[in-house]
Amino acid sequence: MAEPWRQIRVGSGPEAELWSLVLLALGIDHRLRRAERGWELWCPQSKVEAAKYELAAFEAENAAWPPTEIPTPALKTGPLPVLSAAALSVFYAFTGPWGGALSRAGDVNRRAIIDHGEWWRLITGLTLHADINHLLGNVTIGALVMYYLAQEIGGGAACLLAVVVGAAANLGNTLLQADYYQSLGFSTSVFAMIGAMAGLRLSRGRGLKAALGPIGAGLALLAMLGMGGRHTDVGAHAWGLALGVPAGVVCRLFRNWPLSAPWSDWQSLWGLSVLLIVTGAWYLAWP
Repeated sequence: MAEPWRQIRVGSGPEAELWSLVLLALGIDHRLRRAERGWELWCPQSKVEAAKYELAAFEAENAAWPPTEIPTPALKTGPLPVLSAAALSVFYAFTGPWGGALSRAGDVNRRAIIDHGEWWRLITGLTLHADINHLLGNVTIGALVMYYLAQEIGGGAACLLAVVVGAAANLGNTLLQADYYQSLGFSTSVFAMIGAMAGLRLSRGRGLKAALGPIGAGLALLAMLGMGGRHTDVGAHAWGLALGVPAGVVCRLFRNWPLSAPWSDWQSLWGLSVLLIVTGAWYLAWP
């Protein structure tokens, strides 16, 4: 005599498919039948209690799924984005346009860096600008980008990322250039910060589509500045974007670490380290 079957649940199509997958994974025989009320789940009499138990256990384990994303509170940006723009402007008033003694001593010069080991130029070059238009474009856009990045990781960390990743991007670009290559400007750091914002979005699990927003903004900015302008270094900008993405991921990981003090309490230290790095680089570069 065939074993009788019993109906144990009725639900919508997606619910029934999920129940079926659970029972299928556990090797419990079952059937789905379309009815007026929806989809009915049937099991052999001998499997009814086991099926009910496993489905109840599955639902209890997944009651809080998917987890609710806890929004990360924005950090105080502080005055550093504005102070950074002001410092670059004041420094330009002191150094003057490209061609002066200080710009020659501190620009990104491949021959000086590779042949003579003047690595500090990777940093000092970020603080120099070719002319007033070059300066105004970089400090205006740079302050805006740093402001938004600072809301994610803090003002001090944003400044430190701009300098460290900007210098690394200068190095990567310099290694691929000809011996006569020279460059300068803060725009490499601007693109590094844009890349970092994309990396932060990726590290939150928002997916590639969300990360493409900052990358698209960076490409639009590059197009606006001009692909072949007099002071446009496409290679350095590309390196800044590329290195900024993993830097943003790292910043997100560090912010989630259980440090002895909250991430926001480290901002003064990050800001002071930027001052020491840039000052030290210029001490070595001073003619």
